[in-house]
Amino acid sequence: MREVAAQNPKTDSVVDLDKLVCPRGTYTSTINGVVVRRTDGVHFTDAGGTLLAPALMPPIVAAGRAQMGQTAAHGTAAAPPVPASSRGG
Repeated sequence: MREVAAQNPKTDSVVDLDKLVCPRGTYTSTINGVVVRRTDGVHFTDAGGTLLAPALMPPIVAAGRAQMGQTAAHGTAAAPPVPASSRGG
């Protein structure tokens, strides 16, 4: 994955999620007192998402912006945003 991301640095990146959610290389369900994993031990809680968002969102947003720029440069229309009333909640 890192090799592919390195070949496409404007649109691809790799975030070491294991490093974020397994401090010191050890599985944990809490980080700094925040319960980050649901009872299944895999999926993140809402609080865990909030805690991880500052590390995860910048590369996602950057990739999206780069992709939108590529779409515009190639003369194809980007998908329209989904109206808030259509989103699941």
